[in-house]
Amino acid sequence: MKDARSDSFFLIFVLVAAAFVYGAGNWEGFTNPYLINDDVRQQIYWMQEWIEPGLFQDDFLTEYARDYVPWGVRAVYRIGSLSMNPVRFGNVLTGILYVLSAALLFGLSLRFRDRLAALLVVCMFFVLTGFLSKMAGGLSRSFVVPLLLAYLISLSRRNIRWAALTLMIQPLFNPYVFLLCLTTHAVFLLQNFGMDLARRFFTRGETHPAAVSTEAGRATLSRLLLWNAPILLAFAFMVFKHVFSGSSAFGHLVTRAEMAGKVEYTAAGRYEFLPDPSFLYELIRPWIFSLPFREWGLVAGWIGAGLLIVLAVYAIRNWRPVVDLSGFHIFGYLFPASLLLYLAARIFLAQLFVPRRYIEYSVLLLYCTLAGVFLRVAIESLGLRRIAFPFLVTGLVLFGAARSHNVDLYDYSQHEDLYRFLRSTPKTALVAGHPELMDNVPTFARRKVFVTYELSHTWIEPFWSTIKKRTYDFFRAYYAQDPEEIRRFCREYGIDYVVVRDEDFSAERIEREPIYFEPFNAFVREVARSHSHYAVLDTKSFPPAYKKGGIRVIQPLFPGFDPTARGTDIQLPH
Repeated sequence: MKDARSDSFFLIFVLVAAAFVYGAGNWEGFTNPYLINDDVRQQIYWMQEWIEPGLFQDDFLTEYARDYVPWGVRAVYRIGSLSMNPVRFGNVLTGILYVLSAALLFGLSLRFRDRLAALLVVCMFFVLTGFLSKMAGGLSRSFVVPLLLAYLISLSRRNIRWAALTLMIQPLFNPYVFLLCLTTHAVFLLQNFGMDLARRFFTRGETHPAAVSTEAGRATLSRLLLWNAPILLAFAFMVFKHVFSGSSAFGHLVTRAEMAGKVEYTAAGRYEFLPDPSFLYELIRPWIFSLPFREWGLVAGWIGAGLLIVLAVYAIRNWRPVVDLSGFHIFGYLFPASLLLYLAARIFLAQLFVPRRYIEYSVLLLYCTLAGVFLRVAIESLGLRRIAFPFLVTGLVLFGAARSHNVDLYDYSQHEDLYRFLRSTPKTALVAGHPELMDNVPTFARRKVFVTYELSHTWIEPFWSTIKKRTYDFFRAYYAQDPEEIRRFCREYGIDYVVVRDEDFSAERIEREPIYFEPFNAFVREVARSHSHYAVLDTKSFPPAYKKGGIRVIQPLFPGFDPTARGTDIQLPH
């Protein structure tokens, strides 16, 4: 009874500490509507149609974005939209998942049979911000950590039924965590039941009579099949969603052969698929997001890495048996599964999504656990047990809150007036502009756009070919000399407004800075260098309906219309 009360006390402490770390570090995200994770602009923006009917109707990009988001994530946001804007709800959902993950990690770390060790592992979860980086935005990937931890807790307790139930719901929120846990489950069953079942079915002799052995084997097999039946439902859902339904309306996942020789699949393109990164880099990469390399610079990052190395060496050299090392057994199932899927994803590139997704969470979880355990051993060796809780733990919680400040959140309020102007246009309006600038328009102005960087996914064909043609056509018109070419482009695609950013036409931008990712960057440079002037900058041909801070909005097909005029019944043409 005393142990149960102690576990409950520490669990409550973990919940409160996690809420504090996230709340203190991300408070601005609750007060600033323009502070969001960048990927919210491709996955969540369209959900605003639930609170403002009529948005994003008959929009190609939005249809793709809807299909891209798993059903379970949609359901959670549908409920959340009953009380607040879905874009804002993402920050709330991230906090809920973060606190839940801390509690689950504490429960998993109790397998080390030392509460302080479990608590220190959670403190490392706070300090190593790689976890929060992966969860920022309340996206599909935000569910990976809590779903993975929930599964590992069940597996560590050998509760196959609960593990199977966890597996059953995973595809509703994130496909690749399901594949990772499913493969881990297979490794666990094979290691714990495979040899025994083989002996019972195939061993003959006095110690294992054939009839008795086979009967016992059938009974064990029947129990395993019954306990794991929910997994069949999850597998059936995956096949239905991603084979017979899913993105079939937009195409298929590209193969390695289709990527070969195309610059958009390299580092110069939208996402670097080729060449394959080294396995060593994938093992090191989580530290880039967990140590203060990005927010405090290289010196702080390397100091953090040095401190962890010193901690590990000291703990190993001064080892004290204060933890039960069987707590690491779970990684004996998780790591082989991660490696198998990582290799498979590299062989079948893009078919199983990004290869690193199958190893980065496993590696990050191991690093976090090792850091907590090493710290626990060092505390025991240095005789600091009495001050470890609450003083050292409290210090780590405060440090974690400081490090968690706006992790992977970005402030897009720079063009707030532009968003306000575009919100005054008809809901049916279609806006074109530089794709990187257009990323924010559906999210904050709630208007349809022609093409965006975030939804320029190169790994789906023929979806990508459609986006590619749109992008070429836009830049050809954007940098055209003849005003009629712009009007022709707008008529062809039904563009109502074009957002023009003056800096896109500066000589320095065209000659030196990247204009957009390849292959478009080279194309724009070639077009721009051959032109002496640009029609979109001609205020006589296209008088701006809005102009501020180097941004102007023009109406190539209907110049002079004032969308802010009260009482007008005029609708823009399509």
